[in-house]
Amino acid sequence: MVYVAFEPGTTAGAQVGCFTEAPATACFGGYNGGLVFDCQNIPTNTTYQLTATFRAPQTPGTYTALIYIHDFQSPQPWSEYDPNNNRVTLTYQVG
Repeated sequence: MVYVAFEPGTTAGAQVGCFTEAPATACFGGYNGGLVFDCQNIPTNTTYQLTATFRAPQTPGTYTALIYIHDFQSPQPWSEYDPNNNRVTLTYQVG
């Protein structure tokens, strides 16, 4: 089971929803007010586009959101070159 998670760095931006198009089979609330897609599996050499919608914070400033892939069949159910590159931090500005 592979989850793709979107976790806002602040609770000022509330989750609105997400679209469950293939490969995602479900979308639900995650940690810290985030959203999680259940993708079941992600085949080698594939690329997917997932959409998660959040309401922007009302206070101007710089914010972050963590986007990461998490597997629930440890130890590593897949083989990959670098298992430590499964997260990225998105920085955005509200002005």
